[in-house]
Amino acid sequence: MSQAHEAAQRGRVAHRGGGARLLLALVGLMLVAAGCGAKGDSVAETGGGSDGGTQVATGGDSGGQADGEADFGTLKAPCGPGEGKIEKSEAGSKGTDKLYIGVNSDKGADIRPGLLREFWDSSNAYIDWCNAQGGIAGLQIEPVDLDGQLFNVAQYLPAACNDVFAMVGGGSTFDNLQLQGPGNLKECGQLDMPGFTVTKEKAEATDTYIAAVPNPANVRPAAFFDYLAQEYPKEVGDLASVYGDLDTIRFVMDQTNAVLTKLGKPFGLGQEIAYAAQGQDFKLTSQSLKGSGATMGTFIGEPSNFGLLLSSMKEDGLKIPMFAESNNYDPLLLEKGSNPAGEVLIRLPHAPFEEADKYPAIQKFEELMAARKAEDPQTKTAALGIQSMSAWLLFTEAATACAEQGDHIISHDCIREQVGKIGEWTGGGLHSTTNPGTNEPAKCIISMKVDGDKFVRAFPEWGSKDATEDGYYCPKKNAVVTIDVD
Repeated sequence: MSQAHEAAQRGRVAHRGGGARLLLALVGLMLVAAGCGAKGDSVAETGGGSDGGTQVATGGDSGGQADGEADFGTLKAPCGPGEGKIEKSEAGSKGTDKLYIGVNSDKGADIRPGLLREFWDSSNAYIDWCNAQGGIAGLQIEPVDLDGQLFNVAQYLPAACNDVFAMVGGGSTFDNLQLQGPGNLKECGQLDMPGFTVTKEKAEATDTYIAAVPNPANVRPAAFFDYLAQEYPKEVGDLASVYGDLDTIRFVMDQTNAVLTKLGKPFGLGQEIAYAAQGQDFKLTSQSLKGSGATMGTFIGEPSNFGLLLSSMKEDGLKIPMFAESNNYDPLLLEKGSNPAGEVLIRLPHAPFEEADKYPAIQKFEELMAARKAEDPQTKTAALGIQSMSAWLLFTEAATACAEQGDHIISHDCIREQVGKIGEWTGGGLHSTTNPGTNEPAKCIISMKVDGDKFVRAFPEWGSKDATEDGYYCPKKNAVVTIDVD
């Protein structure tokens, strides 16, 4: 048995009987697949939950705002007056007087209160702002809370299928449960435009959702690796993978390694080093990484664990560069992982909060979240909220286009058709370019790095030949790679 697996086994034995703690770790690690990062709040933050089931929240009052206030980044006044009408057969039991929209999350989970609360908060922040300008094509929006409480997704499916026109801007940790049992989303044909997809089952069920920021299982973003090959051509030749010892996380590692294998030289896959999902001694993990002789490493797991590993690597004098996905763009990483021995790089598909002054859409996002926080102090601002708000903007653009047609009818089929016509999408500048209509992920990236106790841009440098006008790196080839997944 390798030292890495011995360490993982010790972690499991030490916490045998600690089922709730292990489950918490499992939940956090599952969200790695969705690339969830945070700003001032972490994914594990304790926030206000709900009692489960469904409830209706009151949106903002109708009113008016100055023209500049009505814009969202590059999108000119997405909300406002109009003649929109809801397709009666799809409106849901709550009626056609408003757009009743379901927003799912797990914020009422007993073992992790506030889980994915950012979906509910960012949705309400957007709705407050949109309603104040007249709504979507003149229709006010009424959010309906669909709280799956982690494992109780089935309890909100009747409301999701029967009470609302669509689901927008939400997400469930175990979103595969949306597709199981009688009356599931696939059976009822509900329109779902989620803030993310997590499980392989959901990601592959492309006929059941439209994602503003797609995360397909078999088409993976690869721009970050093009950057690594340029900047670290020797180091990437022996690349160790440090991953949480769970099937879900192994799948993420396998996806990454499949991309690297397809890209070929200069990438070379090195040792795979597992760690226990709960209770791991990362000194042992660091020693395993050092003993492997790897010249670079990738970490797949939660930011708090990555911070512990970086701290142990610093104690061991291990200075190899490490990289991770966007879920590690989180203050939790810096609590233990600040001032690392070697470079720590993180792939971002969206604009960083630290550079909000350069991205009007991020400024608008923060403005709307601040307004919401003034109403509800427990409001959670996180990177997943960016994806949620992008989903709302995409829904708004498509629904408005439907309402501007001759019959003014907003229907599921029309929204799907309009999303296909929109093509490339950035959420007004919230994130790099995707294509929701063809389910293509982001082709451009920004690499952040840990600098002392903060995140700063590593690549591309603003104004350089590598940077687009909006500060992203977009390689001419291999921006995305198609892989085989089991």
